[in-house]
Amino acid sequence: MPSFDEEWAGLHAAARDTSTAPVPATRLNSAEGQGAAPDLELRGEQLAAVGQGADALADALDRAGPPHLSALGAHETAHATPSQTQHVFALGGTVGNPAFRSVRAKIALALPCLVLVMLTVASCSPSDEQPAPSEAPLISAESICGGTLNEPAATDLRTLTGTQQFRESTVPSAPPVDLEEFLTTLRASDFGHENFCRIYLPQEKLDFATTAFGWTEEAPADFTPEPGHMLFDTGASAFTDGNTTSIYFPCRVEGASGSVISARLYDSSQGAGPLQISIVNSVSRAVADGLGCLEESGLVEGRPERRTG
Repeated sequence: MPSFDEEWAGLHAAARDTSTAPVPATRLNSAEGQGAAPDLELRGEQLAAVGQGADALADALDRAGPPHLSALGAHETAHATPSQTQHVFALGGTVGNPAFRSVRAKIALALPCLVLVMLTVASCSPSDEQPAPSEAPLISAESICGGTLNEPAATDLRTLTGTQQFRESTVPSAPPVDLEEFLTTLRASDFGHENFCRIYLPQEKLDFATTAFGWTEEAPADFTPEPGHMLFDTGASAFTDGNTTSIYFPCRVEGASGSVISARLYDSSQGAGPLQISIVNSVSRAVADGLGCLEESGLVEGRPERRTG
């Protein structure tokens, strides 16, 4: 049987060595054949990740020293029952000194627990993933509404709102406005208006303006605006009505539910006018172009002229 000093040297080396793989399993078996602990296999590369913990354990063994452990083991053995003294603790395949069994078992079982704790902490450490944004991105007037505003319309939007940047949504994860996706929806639409784009000011939770499109059979005829409302020369009919700006333009698309498109801009400014008609006319041209009816639409380039008389 190995001497106590030999057992101590073997245990100290096992605690200090974290570079070999795999480390033999630690077993705990009783004479009654009950309570067998499962094998714990810890590979060297895993132990290497927690080498500091293993070093700390070895330093603790240095401070305790063989005489202290020998006395403790002898004390526990002296007060153990016959069945308890029959327990065998194996580390690295070597049978331990009976006076050293209790302390050695505790150390042997503590080392795997230390490794598991350290690996758990490492797995919960922060990753390189970027946190989710808290707000939807700010974009320029030229990029709002899927980039459908031409230069004059982008300038008019900045003038109308007094700001340089906008949002298309208040939801951080909302996808950007997609003209092609909207055109697919509009082709299949058969009732009312479909919202195309919402425009939000940087600090606002409610939209400042919304553009929408729908099918109809004909443009309104002989429209007489109320005082303060305006008529414009673009499309088949264009006018302001309170806070709503409307343009009707012909657009024949196979399978569509109408032959005329009604374009709307709803905004929260104090009365619609030339700035709003410029914006909705630009977006309407992008929609008509996407549907293949820009030439027949009658939608003018640039800012529409106000009709007088």
